[in-house]
Amino acid sequence: MHVTSYPQLSHLMVPLAITHVTVIPMDTERILPDQTVLIEDDRIVAMGPASAIPLEAFYTVIDGTDKYLMPGLTDMHVHYWSPNEAALFLAHGVTVVRNMAGNPYHLALQQQLQRKKLPGPLLYTTSPLIEGGPPIHSAWRAMTNADDAAKLVHTYAERGYQQIKIYNQLKPDVVRAMGQAARELGIRMVGHCSNFMTFEEASEAGQSCFEHFTGAWRGHFKPGYEQRSDQYNLQLDVLNMVNEKLDYDAIRRLGHYLAKHQIWNCPTLVCYHYMLNAQCECEADPLLQSFLKYVVHAELKSWEELDPSRYQEPASFDPWIAAIHKRNEAFSRIASLLYQEGAPLLIGTDTSVRYIVQGLSVHQELALFVAAGMRPFEALRCGTSEAARFLDQEDEWGTIKVGKRANMLLLNANPLENIQAASQIEAVCVNGFYLSRKDLDGMLAHCERMAPAGPPQSLPHIVLGNITARGGVVAHGTWREHYMDGETGYLIYRHSHLLDGNWLIEEQHIFEYGELFSQGGQQHRKTRFHLAADGTIRQLSETRESWLGSEQLEITWLKTGAYMIRRKEIDGYEQTQVLTSVPLLAADTLSFTAFLLLIKNNIDLTNRLALSIDETGTHIVSLHGSSAEALSQDGETQWQVQIQRPDLPIQLSINMASNGECLRLEQTGRIHKRVFAAMQS
Repeated sequence: MHVTSYPQLSHLMVPLAITHVTVIPMDTERILPDQTVLIEDDRIVAMGPASAIPLEAFYTVIDGTDKYLMPGLTDMHVHYWSPNEAALFLAHGVTVVRNMAGNPYHLALQQQLQRKKLPGPLLYTTSPLIEGGPPIHSAWRAMTNADDAAKLVHTYAERGYQQIKIYNQLKPDVVRAMGQAARELGIRMVGHCSNFMTFEEASEAGQSCFEHFTGAWRGHFKPGYEQRSDQYNLQLDVLNMVNEKLDYDAIRRLGHYLAKHQIWNCPTLVCYHYMLNAQCECEADPLLQSFLKYVVHAELKSWEELDPSRYQEPASFDPWIAAIHKRNEAFSRIASLLYQEGAPLLIGTDTSVRYIVQGLSVHQELALFVAAGMRPFEALRCGTSEAARFLDQEDEWGTIKVGKRANMLLLNANPLENIQAASQIEAVCVNGFYLSRKDLDGMLAHCERMAPAGPPQSLPHIVLGNITARGGVVAHGTWREHYMDGETGYLIYRHSHLLDGNWLIEEQHIFEYGELFSQGGQQHRKTRFHLAADGTIRQLSETRESWLGSEQLEITWLKTGAYMIRRKEIDGYEQTQVLTSVPLLAADTLSFTAFLLLIKNNIDLTNRLALSIDETGTHIVSLHGSSAEALSQDGETQWQVQIQRPDLPIQLSINMASNGECLRLEQTGRIHKRVFAAMQS
């Protein structure tokens, strides 16, 4: 496993005794003074008055005098992608997270944590995000057919995801089909409430946790008001209606309903305090300023690009953001009413959306819960024992008790008296590791060193190696990659014309992304494949390496008229698929430079079929190419290729010089534009 990007590791715990400490067990609102807690192999093996617990010589003793021991905190709504995030979580006492848009990457990370290869935090993950319309990100799954919905739930459950994540545009019949399948499998369906349903309707359909209070207002306005189906949740008129026409008596009745049926909410109050603010406002926040040095360069860049004030005039942005802030007050009131009615709540923060910094945001959320009227114990319970109950882990963690895992924080003050004390962390026990303040500071220092480095400086030099194929090289070069208006990597390639008339394409692509649903850290993709004379795939071999491990893809054309596709994903999951088909071209998910070869050799791309393999599965897509359009008098031309995917269309624009050299390739159609620009021939 490649861990060069991961923060400095500490040693596993030896048998440990924390003596003369005040324990806050979080089972009820109480403290246990002058206790000794014994830990062996990540478990609490004894706890009681210090005078009654004998210490063996092999225990390492930590003096807990004047300190407080409480369960580790949780963040039940994160998007966990970058290796440095672990240090930020742990340094703030977050020992358990729930990832809310899963990927095989997260299953692989779980495996490493379960083997105690890494200190943590412990990870639970939902499935990939399931949306009802064309997804805005390649990692999401579109689902519009209720007949296919149950199959998808079964697929994700069998794959190992712990919950099913749903989103805004799913139609009610699809939600009901997925909810029924989730019930049968005994797993939770969680996420955003469908825009076509109320919380009560979605709950009856099988949803058992709602995120962000998104849509909590639907069906709960004063008489005569309701959100129309053509109105988006963040439209100014919807915001104003929530702020001015919400019926809080109806919200209280909703809270009673949610309490009766034990339907959970993860409000993420903190996220709307930052994620939509202007860049200058976020950067000026004194609380954030001291923590931004730990955020990786690519992530800071993505936050800047997503600044909503960049795309609106002040005359429209100012009233809109004012309405957002006023809605924050409404959300705080909703949280208070739901809690008063006994509806269960979770601490979650939606990191890493704009300016929601891992770990820090949990303490901000706790403070917001207290500001909404909860006592510190009540707020802390939502981030400890209640999270364990929600995840059916009550026997494992969430309270301090003999037999449970030693997920604990050693604090310098009593958080039951002042919620801010939960951030005064002296040490963290997690996943079999004891992390002292020195250890935690060392991990933060690692993050600070790593954060400023971004492509190209952070990327190593790569080469294709010696030519081994018999034939002639017809093209080679290096392309610099830009994504979200920043340099993110580079790609080197070589095309050879073989003696048998076929083609060999060799590519290496090294890159580093930082947007919300993209894996962080370096990734290195190596591709080698043979094409027939007509450009169709005959054989492909691809390996992708990252800080967490490697994955492989093999594609072979069979004489029987099918492709044999073998995949070994980063978590070790292997699958073999036989795809009956005519011979196919390679779509952009398999190769960018293949289009250069096809165009240069006058291979028609109009109404051709291509093979696409990515996070969402295996697809046969249709290509629609166009003839060249002259761009300049020196012979530069541009070719357009449309790729009709089942979820969203992609367009490639390829600029070529008169000598056939590719000057620029631009991919649009996904959430952000990707550009490859030639560095050399």
